[in-house]
Amino acid sequence: MSLREFGSWNSSYETSVFMPLIVIAGMLCGLRKYWASRRLRTERQQLVACADTLDSDLGYQPVAIWPTTGEKKKAKIREAMADLAIVRKPRPDPATPSTNTFPCQKPDGTRSELPMSIGLSKLLKEMEIDALLPIQTATFQAVLDGKDVIGRSHTGTGKTLAFCLPLTEKMLQISEPSLDPTCIVLSPTRDLAQQTEKVFRSTLRHSRHKTTLLVGGVPMESQFEALDAGNVGVVVGTPGRLCELARLKRLTLSQLRYIVVDEADEMLKQGFQDEMEYLLAFAPQNAQALLFCATMTPALHSIANDFCKPGMVSIDLVKDSASATAAADAEQRASATAKGLAVAPTVTHEVLPVHPHARVGVIADILVTRAPRKAIVFVNTRHEAAAVARELWQIGLQSVATWDGCWPLHGDMPQEERSAALKEFRTEGRLKVLVATDVAARGMDVSGVELVLHCGLPVTQHSAARRVGGQGVKIHIENFTHRCGRTGRAGSLGTSLLLYDPGAGEAKQLPKLAARLNIVFQRTHCPSAEEVAAAYAAGSAGHVRRFTGGAEMLPDAFAGQAERLQAELGAGALAAALAALAGLSAMPPSRSLLTSRPGFRTVQAVPVEEDGDAEAPAEGEAQPSGLRPKEISAAVKEVYPKEKLGRVVCCSDGSVVFDLANNRALNLCQQPWPPPNVTSRVAHFLLPDRMPEVAVPQQKGGQARQDTGTGPDSDAPQE
Repeated sequence: MSLREFGSWNSSYETSVFMPLIVIAGMLCGLRKYWASRRLRTERQQLVACADTLDSDLGYQPVAIWPTTGEKKKAKIREAMADLAIVRKPRPDPATPSTNTFPCQKPDGTRSELPMSIGLSKLLKEMEIDALLPIQTATFQAVLDGKDVIGRSHTGTGKTLAFCLPLTEKMLQISEPSLDPTCIVLSPTRDLAQQTEKVFRSTLRHSRHKTTLLVGGVPMESQFEALDAGNVGVVVGTPGRLCELARLKRLTLSQLRYIVVDEADEMLKQGFQDEMEYLLAFAPQNAQALLFCATMTPALHSIANDFCKPGMVSIDLVKDSASATAAADAEQRASATAKGLAVAPTVTHEVLPVHPHARVGVIADILVTRAPRKAIVFVNTRHEAAAVARELWQIGLQSVATWDGCWPLHGDMPQEERSAALKEFRTEGRLKVLVATDVAARGMDVSGVELVLHCGLPVTQHSAARRVGGQGVKIHIENFTHRCGRTGRAGSLGTSLLLYDPGAGEAKQLPKLAARLNIVFQRTHCPSAEEVAAAYAAGSAGHVRRFTGGAEMLPDAFAGQAERLQAELGAGALAAALAALAGLSAMPPSRSLLTSRPGFRTVQAVPVEEDGDAEAPAEGEAQPSGLRPKEISAAVKEVYPKEKLGRVVCCSDGSVVFDLANNRALNLCQQPWPPPNVTSRVAHFLLPDRMPEVAVPQQKGGQARQDTGTGPDSDAPQE
């Protein structure tokens, strides 16, 4: 046998001999881990029985003891507890009253006092909650009485605490937590589940009940370990992962006392009805069911009737708020609230026409000038979320006067990145921006969100590909409602600003959306170049003021250079330094009032005053002698023969506005008008600072036309 043949034979021999041994060793390790987890579970079961026996003997409730029996081993436990200085939980004093009252707001708007335990009232004070909100007040006693509850209220009114607080009150009365979960909460998204678990963890932090999060996108091994460890009082998760763990018999529902379905309407919309019914069906019959939603559907009514016990309490604050409105708005609000499509009255709604290519620049200017604590920018696609967040992040890197950070949030991101983005966004500091798809439109509760920006109207998936021209586009009204619900939460004030595309038919949808939700859209203006520059300068100056506290630690070279610059340039040196900190090397670009495009100015053509005793037109109607787009086009061609006007809009005072490039707009307004040998009804041209009131001309049949613009970028037909 040659050396090569011997080596080949030796290798194959080792493989055939040692591979089975390796496989057997791996199987033994797995069995050892399995039996260790079973032994731990058995010992914890013995722990509960032993705790009851030692309770009266030791004189306090032991926090942790080792399972055992017999007097000798009990003595060893006492010695071990004394050596380890295990924390002792004192018994409550019978003389101390066990109940207290806490301020609350009733659904009818009045204030009252709600009885609750002293422990929970102290917990609410630690959480800096001054009074319970109406939905929390309405559900508290019903849950304590053991009734099944289905609750409906506006987005952002505190539905999470509406079931967390009464369930915490009931679970605090359980002296010994069970090994298997006592409460399960179903959430439609991972982000909402993570937020709910955090709230439960906060309310149960002084108890022996633990919480765990079971969502997709996370390895199941860690979730197996959390469930096998036992003593998990509250489980919060998404329906898919909870059903998967239940089918694998790793999640036990036999000890379940409470089951909560949060955002039940959204769960049905996402196709989780089978998972919801599976978990509700396998829960014990005496388990208390709590369903919360923002919109009510027939399918949700059917599920409530099938799985809730007789005597179910239905709490509908959306309907109550509708009946409390003025009689003039009752009919419109009833149609809006019939499906729960209502926005909190603390939100102000604004609209601004913005060309799609100018959106990021306009968003940056708005964020800098308004300077909210936190802002969320909503987009329709995941690609848009990543692109807009990347551009805003780059703008923020170039200036100290903008924002602390900008993060995307969409469904393609791993769970770890989404959790990290939300954690950073929730921290306090200067302006923070989150660019999100509708995955964050429901349930996400972040305090301090003062501004919500919509990059276009939310549309359904089937019509997203037909946005151009506005043909066949269907607005997703519920998503718009929940987007607006991220601000103005819990009674605070907020602003919802919609950036709509003036050339994609979205302007025609605004009156329908406003009528459907019974809201009023206020047209705002894009910040001017002067306003943007002033905001950048103020932000840079604030940064310098915050930094001067550590200026004495800097080397003397900085002070020397500062003195030289001041001697050479005077105050201009500091101005140049502030501009450099702001990342500005030139004046910010001016923007059109019609489309917000940079490098364009909106020009207003004022008509010649005519004599006569004609009656003044009604408010919002065009002047009968007002200028027409054809006249404006002819007048501009007298100065710029090759100029083709785009969008031309008629105003209620008879004037007309249109866009020109910066230099051409300035030149047109500076020239004397009219030129020699030219007859025109245009008196003069000017550059307005604000958009004039737009006229609403009448069509045949007396119907008002919603859009008055003409030209290639307009929704209306050419005249």
